[in-house]
Amino acid sequence: MRALLGGIVAAVVTAAGAAGAAGATPVAAPLHTASGAAPEIRSDTPLRGDTAKPVLGLHRVTVVPVYWSTPGTATAADIDTTITAVDRNYSTWTGGKIHMMAGQVKPWTQISLTSTQISTCDLGAIERAARAAVGTSTADQYHHIVALFPYNSACPFTSTGYVGTSPTGDGFAWINDSLDTGVWARALGYNLGLDNGGSLACWADAAHTTPVPLSDYCQQSSLDDPWDVMGTTPYLPGFMSAANLEKLGVLDGSSVTNIGWDQSVTLAPVESGAGLRSVTVVNGPNTYYLEFRAPMGMDAWIDDATYTGTDGVTRTDPGGGVVIRRVRAGWGRSGEMDVIDFHPDNNLSTSDRHPGLEAGEGYTVPSGDVRFAVTSTSSAGAQVSITFPKASGIYRWSGSDRYAASAAISANSFRMRTPTVYVASGQVFTDALSGAAVAGRVRSPLLLVSQDGISNDVKLELARLRPDRIVVLGGVATISDSVLATLNLYAPVTRISGADRYETSAAISKANFAAGVPVAYVASGLVFPDALAGAPIAGKTGGPMLLVKSTDIPESIAAELTRLKPAKIVLLGGSATIADSVESTLAAYTTGTVERWEGADRYDVSAGVSAQAFPSGSATVFVASGGIFTDALSGAPVAGKTPAPLLLLRSDSIPSSVAAELTRLQPRRIVVLGGPASVSASVATKLRAFLVS
Repeated sequence: MRALLGGIVAAVVTAAGAAGAAGATPVAAPLHTASGAAPEIRSDTPLRGDTAKPVLGLHRVTVVPVYWSTPGTATAADIDTTITAVDRNYSTWTGGKIHMMAGQVKPWTQISLTSTQISTCDLGAIERAARAAVGTSTADQYHHIVALFPYNSACPFTSTGYVGTSPTGDGFAWINDSLDTGVWARALGYNLGLDNGGSLACWADAAHTTPVPLSDYCQQSSLDDPWDVMGTTPYLPGFMSAANLEKLGVLDGSSVTNIGWDQSVTLAPVESGAGLRSVTVVNGPNTYYLEFRAPMGMDAWIDDATYTGTDGVTRTDPGGGVVIRRVRAGWGRSGEMDVIDFHPDNNLSTSDRHPGLEAGEGYTVPSGDVRFAVTSTSSAGAQVSITFPKASGIYRWSGSDRYAASAAISANSFRMRTPTVYVASGQVFTDALSGAAVAGRVRSPLLLVSQDGISNDVKLELARLRPDRIVVLGGVATISDSVLATLNLYAPVTRISGADRYETSAAISKANFAAGVPVAYVASGLVFPDALAGAPIAGKTGGPMLLVKSTDIPESIAAELTRLKPAKIVLLGGSATIADSVESTLAAYTTGTVERWEGADRYDVSAGVSAQAFPSGSATVFVASGGIFTDALSGAPVAGKTPAPLLLLRSDSIPSSVAAELTRLQPRRIVVLGGPASVSASVATKLRAFLVS
């Protein structure tokens, strides 16, 4: 049977212009902060913390019980028992990768607060007093301070905390008179970088008369995820959501995937400990996270209760099935994940609901772009079909500009906790040509920035990716130090650059390739198409992309070729781009052959590179404009990791050589990189003729 979470208050339903649910007690959003000392804050202040730091390992929790009138009744033994239970949960959820240990429990300490600070729940004042009681402490992501205080009705929460590390560098959380395991686990979850888990209530109309799973008329119930610890339903939370396990860095590459085109997958139960447990689908501003819940282990309780819905159907509450959570930038209190209810009614209670999709059920999102269908479920897993009804085999990944497009291409292709993110200029192509090949080789995204700024789309994507490090390609002339400083808020930054584009190319190669590579690719440093067409192939075959002048091999490149000792060299482009004399000179740097992959123009070259690298065809083909570099630059790493060819098109036509190569490749799907201004809608329509079933 389900156990009530002691002391948990009801969640407030929030939305733009929407009032809280009748009779609901508001729940404070977690605190988010970027920098600075402990601020003057109240319980509803939205501040963001550093959520990019790794958190796997042993965490020590210092508890400071504080009071301003009468001390609470919790003893040190009571608190130790709670933290031991929290440790047991985190250890189970993460397979032993995260542990919580009570570092020390301070005695009840009286602090001095003004009547205003008490009546407004001044968390900043409580934090400062608690830190003073602790004294000197270790300030890193593995140390946490919890301020426990007697119940204060002015504080609209049972627990809250900084999402990620506090301005001091450690984790800090507040507990409003509770020893409940779930309450403490959620508070420390904030410090680990986890946001609230909410749910959506939506209607087909502004009058809220007809409930539907999704629409333009939705309200958010913050902290109302019925399964996850980061929600505060009236029930004992089960196993941590797969999306949050992914945020923490627990799930490996075999457990997560992005779906960017029609595909069927088998989702293993979240608690199974193996198999595919998290699927992400991106559709415009929305990201959907799919997982499968089965009544087993810590989730055994989810089918204990039943209810009869307004449609007369009896269902389990909240039950299992395929759970889909939506993330939409800027939505809700903190941009948290919200559970979609696929069996909606006008009962907004946190009980008597069954949000998940069962076998035989499906749903098409309001835009009509994506459909989810559950074909079967068992204790072993769920068969789920994800399709894109409007695509008809042609998928466009684009954004409002080159920076938004790079973020969209990344979001469609890379998961959270991607170890490395590459960043390059969206204004000049030279520094990134060599980096695109490297990014594809190590299965990392390449995002674009301007010389002096980072677009909001790219910032949001960096926050989603949560990389361990960021590699900036190019010097201060293309990406300023101020941009590096901003990037450093997301992860430690390394800059790879040289005095010119050729030295930068050599430096990128030296940083990523050992001597004895099987192949080195050489392309012009004066034009971009040949290098971009070849970048996915370089990523696929594990060779560097080096830039040369039209009639000369720069000294830095010659030195790098000498160090690399490649087994062979592939020269990209014709003699009008790179002279025959350069081809002859390259022979001195390899014991093998020097091959030239060429064509009459950039489109012919992209077709020729594809033919050389994919002699048996390819189920997937990426296409981009040959007139601009930005879309192909961001897409090259994705094509490299797929692997698939990258063909160049004119914005308004398909060159004959590319058409012939598409016919030979026999693709089942084509991904268009960039918007209609780069590759027109008419060209995208014509591409359908090259698809095979």
